[in-house]
Amino acid sequence: IRDHADEVEELGIRRAKRLVNQADVVLFMVDGAAAVTDEDHRLFSSIAHKTVIVVINKVDLLAGEPFPGSTGFADTLPQVRISAKLNSGVDELKRQLFNMVSGGAVQWEEEACAPNMRHRHSLKKARAACDRVMQGLDMDLTNDLLAIDLQECLDHLSDIVGETTTEDILDVIFEQFCLGK
Repeated sequence: IRDHADEVEELGIRRAKRLVNQADVVLFMVDGAAAVTDEDHRLFSSIAHKTVIVVINKVDLLAGEPFPGSTGFADTLPQVRISAKLNSGVDELKRQLFNMVSGGAVQWEEEACAPNMRHRHSLKKARAACDRVMQGLDMDLTNDLLAIDLQECLDHLSDIVGETTTEDILDVIFEQFCLGK
C-alpha cells in the first residue's frame, strides 16, 4: 500500500484498506533488509487501532546482522522475523497468529467450535468439500471444476452463519437426523 499508484493499483489498494478494516488481526510486513521509512510509519498509523503482528521479512539478506533499525512503532507489539524466500520463520508466525486468535488455548473445546449437531454436520461436509478442492488443486483441475466443490463448502458454512432460510434448515433436519416422537 503506497501513496502514488496507477489506477489499477489504486483499486487494489482501496480493496486492501477495506479488508484491513474488516480484519481481526493484521500482519504488518516490513523489509528487514532496509530501514523503516516514513511511508511505513504512515501506513502503520492507519492500522495502529487494530491487533497487529509485525512481520520483518528478508532476514536472509541480513547475514547475521541485526535489523537496520528499530521499527519504532512496533517495539511493544509481537514481532516475527521471517524469510519468505527461504520459508524460515513462517512456523513461528503461524504459532503466534494461532495463539493470538485462540487466546493461547492448546486445543479448542469441540462444543465451542460446533455447539450443536447441525453445525457439526455442516462443518464435516464443508471440510470434505475443502479436501476435494485441495485434491483438485493437486490434480491441476480446471477452475470451473474446483468452483463446484468450493461453492459446496461455502454453502455448508452458510448454513452455520445463517445465510440459509429456516425452511432449508428444517429440510436438512428432517432428512438427515432421526427425530424421536
